[in-house]
Amino acid sequence: MTSRFEEALRLAEEILTDIEEGGDVEKSLRKYYRLNKLVNNDKECQWTNNELLGYQNDDNVPSYRIRVFSQGVAIFGQTGERVFIKNNCSTLKDMAASDIPRSYRYVSSNEYTNILGKNTVPVYPSVHRDILATINNRIYNKTTDILFELKFEKMESDIFDETRSFVNHELNEICPKALQKLAETYDSLINSDSPLKLQQIAFACRTILDDFADAVYPPKEEKVVGFDDKVHPVKDNHHINRIVQYVYENAESDSTKDFMKANFEYLNNFLRNIYEQTNIGTHDEREKEHANRCVIYTYLVLGDVIRLSKSSTK
Repeated sequence: MTSRFEEALRLAEEILTDIEEGGDVEKSLRKYYRLNKLVNNDKECQWTNNELLGYQNDDNVPSYRIRVFSQGVAIFGQTGERVFIKNNCSTLKDMAASDIPRSYRYVSSNEYTNILGKNTVPVYPSVHRDILATINNRIYNKTTDILFELKFEKMESDIFDETRSFVNHELNEICPKALQKLAETYDSLINSDSPLKLQQIAFACRTILDDFADAVYPPKEEKVVGFDDKVHPVKDNHHINRIVQYVYENAESDSTKDFMKANFEYLNNFLRNIYEQTNIGTHDEREKEHANRCVIYTYLVLGDVIRLSKSSTK
């Protein structure tokens, strides 16, 4: 995994520990900002900035910072004078620690005074403590979600890395040409954001499978009977048929017919899906996702092909 990923994982764990141990909410906000920068969550970065620096206008103030008053008494869910508490987190902490209520104006509530006057209402320290508690709870809940996503991503990455290592090792024996292309394609995927390059990566996955088919099951003019008891062509341009036929003819003998048939149907569909992916137009808005999927699918399907056949060098 990348150092960026590991840093995000460590930081998420640290934030949760800090909150559970009663740590400072402002400190947690700063760490939470760094975490969301690492995971590219701009929306949460903006929310964190507002909490650290204060809200600049009423439109951005979240509901937990809004209080409704009628004749100087707070009422909730009813019509009255609305007070928008826009102070930054540091100021809220000072207010929460004080025994003195703050007087807020109905409008531009960032202006407050210790003197009650026209169009002002008292806001007690408990209100500021409630706001801080809500901020803390949000950080904790959102960080928990991020942590689970990171751990799931790590699990997926570990599984993929294991498959990639297995396929690389086996391809070195079966089809070195395909291994070289696959390694180059994987490196290009990691280092490229160019739409043209990403489309080349997707197309490369198809040529890798073509090279693999040529290596394990060279073209034949005559048709062959496949796993489904039907006759299939296995000429030069029938790469999918040839790969599936290769696995069928080299499958472990102790596997049951029904089980192997299900595997071959899956393998056949998987291969055709990859070929369809490599034909997506060059102006797809999700170029990176498309290229990622092609490379991952290529590794997965090659891993299945090798494991289902006798070609694995155990």
